[in-house]
Amino acid sequence: MSFSFVDRILEIEPGRRARGIYRLPGLWRRVPPWLASRLEMAKQAEDLLTGSLDQRVIYEACRRGVLDRQLPILRQHYAHKRDVMENALRREIGEGITWPKPKGGFFLWVTLPENINAAQMIARAIEHGVVYVTGDAFYVNGAGQNTLRLSFSAPTPERIEAGVARLAATLRDERAALATAAATGSRGAS
Repeated sequence: MSFSFVDRILEIEPGRRARGIYRLPGLWRRVPPWLASRLEMAKQAEDLLTGSLDQRVIYEACRRGVLDRQLPILRQHYAHKRDVMENALRREIGEGITWPKPKGGFFLWVTLPENINAAQMIARAIEHGVVYVTGDAFYVNGAGQNTLRLSFSAPTPERIEAGVARLAATLRDERAALATAAATGSRGAS
């Protein structure tokens, strides 16, 4: 399932299908905190393991060679999405950010300039209509504050392009706010 909780507003992604259950398109509801916490726990439990029916279907697909036939198609599909994201990052942001080219997976690991804190910038990103996973969540020593993880697996190439454009606008605004803060001697940008 794909729930996101922001100020206890529940979004169920339109048209997504999980475990054979179709969700209602575009359903947005404000939910009480007691329900939100239960839904959050259910989502976390769902993430811990794959259901036995799903496991059996995958086993049969592997046994019958379906996966072997589909892997080249899937690799090409996701490589295209990765390339769309990389090209959009180069075009929209260009200098100042880096990432290693992934040899697999569904994410780009982006390093921002040292003075940009991805966690502090997230509110600005949400205002621009884009979200990411802050890189510091993947470090145990407090490092990675200027890193973020961008997913290219689920969105269409068009949504990837739009998301990167929004991220670029977010980064421009964050840099401007940091420059203003430095010039006026005030604290922080976000």
